[in-house]
Amino acid sequence: MAKDLLKLVDLKKQYSDGRPILRGINLTIPAGQFVGLIGLSGAGKSTLLRCINRLVDPSSGQIWVPGDVFLDGPEASGTIDVAQLKGRQLRRWRRKTGMIFQQFNIVKRLTVIDNVLSGKLGYVNTLQSSLRMFSKEDRELALINLERVGLLSHAYKRASALSGGEQQRVAIARTLMQKPRLILADEPVASLDPKLAETVLDILKRVSQEDGLTTVVSLHTLEMTRRYSDRVIGLAQGEIAFDDLPAHLSEDVVANIYQRYTPDKVTL
Repeated sequence: MAKDLLKLVDLKKQYSDGRPILRGINLTIPAGQFVGLIGLSGAGKSTLLRCINRLVDPSSGQIWVPGDVFLDGPEASGTIDVAQLKGRQLRRWRRKTGMIFQQFNIVKRLTVIDNVLSGKLGYVNTLQSSLRMFSKEDRELALINLERVGLLSHAYKRASALSGGEQQRVAIARTLMQKPRLILADEPVASLDPKLAETVLDILKRVSQEDGLTTVVSLHTLEMTRRYSDRVIGLAQGEIAFDDLPAHLSEDVVANIYQRYTPDKVTL
């Protein structure tokens, strides 16, 4: 049985005026699972992912993970609450937690390989980071990761010369440079046409399986959710409205999540 990698306990987030975004999320995700996250815009999907990564601080609740997977040193034993991490420990958590965004977040004036190498910045000191000093081994690993996403021949091109789908594949390669144990992807294919979206998700699913990664991806169509997810979590108004296998996404369930229903064409 797979070890639990992530456990959320009564996780809440409120706007500054007190309005709730997440209303007490309780969720356990085992290692190696590929989870599809669905729900209407404003349901809390992005906030949930950003709270887990600590790009956004939760208002209350716990985010439990195994310390030996994400941290080094004496604090690596037992389980740790990510919601309480600060300083060096928080940097180590983020180093092992890859984040992929809808708009790719790559530096278009840099070469493709330089963008991929930026995934190692969390592993080097401040001087090396500011001067972008990377070892021969890091550069070799960057080329390996570019090959894994099918972009080795583009390594020394400017990132601005790539298509949107190719830029997102660069973002995946950059994330792999972190040697993550968890990947959080916030609408990674929402801005791509269906064919490019399929290519990107094929790659993300493959590398997750090859590396034994736990991956949580917010997706914008039911068709993609059913095809790629091992498990589907549906959010509605900041609460979990569904948590089950993709095959159990019935019309009634979908109607409850979205409060409207158009078969396989739901836009989140």
